[in-house]
Amino acid sequence: MHIFFRCDFARRVWFGSTLALQTHLIQDEIFSVVWQKIISGFKQHDFSECKISNFVFHLWAIWKARNAAIFKDQMWTEMQTISFANDYTREFHQAQEAKEMYIPKSPQPRPHLSSHRLGQGARPTDSILIRYDAGTNKDHKFGAIAGIATDANGITLGSFTAIFQFIWDPGILEFLALREVIKWALRMNWTKVSFEGDVIQVSQSVNFENCSKAACWGICQDIWSLQSLLQFSSIGYIKRLQNREAHRLAQRAKALYLQSLC
Repeated sequence: MHIFFRCDFARRVWFGSTLALQTHLIQDEIFSVVWQKIISGFKQHDFSECKISNFVFHLWAIWKARNAAIFKDQMWTEMQTISFANDYTREFHQAQEAKEMYIPKSPQPRPHLSSHRLGQGARPTDSILIRYDAGTNKDHKFGAIAGIATDANGITLGSFTAIFQFIWDPGILEFLALREVIKWALRMNWTKVSFEGDVIQVSQSVNFENCSKAACWGICQDIWSLQSLLQFSSIGYIKRLQNREAHRLAQRAKALYLQSLC
């Protein structure tokens, strides 16, 4: 109880969060009782599933901050802890929305990748090209991803960036970049899309259904499911020089995020 609600750090986190819990009013010593009272309070005032999940992720964030201080000698600020909880809340609900949108109601076997998805067939003249990239910052423990879409005439249709806090593994981020630009394409109602990145392991893993990185297996599953919703898709590899625009966009997203931390 002390770690989550009574220590000064936890109290500042709760007060600074959108939940604005006044934990100094909590008198009970049993966690389950405190849980029931807080959830009941949520249900009486502007109840939403998002608020409950945000509460849970704040608990986890406080625990992570505690472990970072004890085992890694890393001191999280209150705002870092709140941002951690909010980012995971947002990602959790995005995943739930994607699951409802993309996953069939009854289990169905994933169709085998056909030639037009492997990129072996001719690319449609009306298809979109999205080039993607990722950048990491180990010191601040985050990663940035970016994608740029162009039409058959090379005209830029739009760009996309996203930040993943506490993920700075380049391999994982490249897979995440591909997954997120596919989701972006679906949101834009682009049904014929070729995706190109400069990490060959990503295209090989996706195209041959053999994920090269165990930590990315779940991401690969997402990619395959999302691909099945496109009328045409191909996953290709290009050299870094050809991918410089997406690379610059990812680096700019990193720089802007670093500025926001100052």
